[in-house]
Amino acid sequence: MKLFVKHGENYDWKASDWQTIRAGGGEINLSLNLSGVHKSDIREYGVQFIDGSNSSGVTAVYVDNVYLSN
Repeated sequence: MKLFVKHGENYDWKASDWQTIRAGGGEINLSLNLSGVHKSDIREYGVQFIDGSNSSGVTAVYVDNVYLSN
């Protein structure tokens, strides 16, 4: 998974590095440096997920406490 933000008229994409969710794993904290991004021009932000190569397709992910801060 990774944290992302799209900003500006062209929806320029800025994202964190990928982090791997592991079965039985603990908490994962993502952060993204917003330097160069005008916060008043953010069009979208969120968390992106992709399936693992051996995914069974029955995994659920709960995302909590997504927020922007200075």
